[in-house]
Amino acid sequence: MLKSQREKKEQFDKKYRKPCAKCGETRLYLIQFHHIDPAQKSFNISYYNRIMDNDTIAKEINKCVCLCSNCHDEFHYLYGFRPKDPIASLNEYLGRDVSG
Repeated sequence: MLKSQREKKEQFDKKYRKPCAKCGETRLYLIQFHHIDPAQKSFNISYYNRIMDNDTIAKEINKCVCLCSNCHDEFHYLYGFRPKDPIASLNEYLGRDVSG
């Protein structure tokens, strides 16, 4: 049994938050989940990671790449919040193919 909500968050962060796919930032408190294709987004992970089961969270995280807050902001500044072709935009921004 977890001792606190903080411990649950720390376990979640260590398991799911990976280094930034753009710059390599590793400080977990700066890492955000960016949905590769916003049309496939079921929910905002940051808001629901404390109340949903791990399997549901993991399925949603598989639709994402991790970006630090700076790179995430930069991506949306450069490409907007609903790019016409979100996967191509993300590929261009990262300089690699994120489709697998």
